[in-house]
Amino acid sequence: MVPFRVIRGAALALLLLAIACRRDLAATVLAHARTVPPSTALQADVTRFARVGMHRPIVFNRRPADDEIAIIFVDPATDWEALARNDAAARYVHDNCYTSAAGRTVVCDGAVLVKRPDVLLDVPATEEQRLAFARWILGHELGHIATATAGFHTDPRTDLHRARDLAQQRREYAADCWMVHTFERAVPLAEQIAFESFAIDVINAHFRRAEPDRPAGVGLIFDYTKTDPYDFRGGGTHPDTILRSIRILHVAADARHDRSLQQLIAPLVRKLVPDPLWTDRGPCGLS
Repeated sequence: MVPFRVIRGAALALLLLAIACRRDLAATVLAHARTVPPSTALQADVTRFARVGMHRPIVFNRRPADDEIAIIFVDPATDWEALARNDAAARYVHDNCYTSAAGRTVVCDGAVLVKRPDVLLDVPATEEQRLAFARWILGHELGHIATATAGFHTDPRTDLHRARDLAQQRREYAADCWMVHTFERAVPLAEQIAFESFAIDVINAHFRRAEPDRPAGVGLIFDYTKTDPYDFRGGGTHPDTILRSIRILHVAADARHDRSLQQLIAPLVRKLVPDPLWTDRGPCGLS
C-alpha cells in the first residue's frame, strides 16, 4: 500500500498537471474577468527580466504569440467563485499567481499585490515595499518559465502539517534563484538593495511578532541568545516564507560577492535547523 503521506505529497503535482493541461484557463480569465494594467515601473521591470533572463518579449493581459510571455493581472475585485464556475481551476489562482511554463503564461490575482505585503510586514506597506514584493512575485513566476516548471507563488492548499514535498520545494527555490540572478544582471544596484531590504523587513516582521521580548539588536533582529535552533522548514510544496527570504539574501550575497550582506545573514543562518535542500554546490546551492 502506498503511504498516505506520499499520496498527499503527490497531490499538488497532480493539481499542477491538471491546470497545465487546461489550456483554456487563460482564455477563461480573459473572457470572464476584468484585467488591470501593471504600473509603469513594474511593466518596465518584468520586461527587462524576461529580455535579460530569457531573451523573450513580454505582453500583458492577452494570450502570448510566437515566443512571447504573457502576464495576466486579474482585477482584485473579481468574483473567483463565479469565475470557477466557468473553469474549476480558477479557484486555485485566487489570492495567488500561477504559471504555465508550457503555455508561457502567468495568471495573477491582482489582490495578491495589494494585500500580501501588508500581511507579511504586519503594517501597511510603502509603495517601495509593494514594488519590491511585486518584483519578487513576478520574478519568481518568470523563473518557473525559465526553469520549465509549473508552480504557484504560494501553496494553494493551507494544511501546513502535510508531508514536505522536497521535489516541488526544490523547484520553488530554483525559481527564486533564477529571479535573484536575473535581478543582478537586469536592474541597478539600488533596486537590488531595495528588494533585499524588503526581504529583511519580512524577516524582521516575523521576529517582532514571534519574539516580542528578544534582546535589542540591529540589522536582522532575531534572538541571538536563543539556544534552540530556528526551524522554518515548511510542510507541503513551498518553503516557508521566512526561509525563502533568508535564502534570497544568501543567493544575492553570493552572486554579488557582497561581504556586508553575507556578514549580516551569517549569524541567523548558523541558528537554522539544516535544510536538506541547501548545499554549497552550484550557483543556487540546491541539492
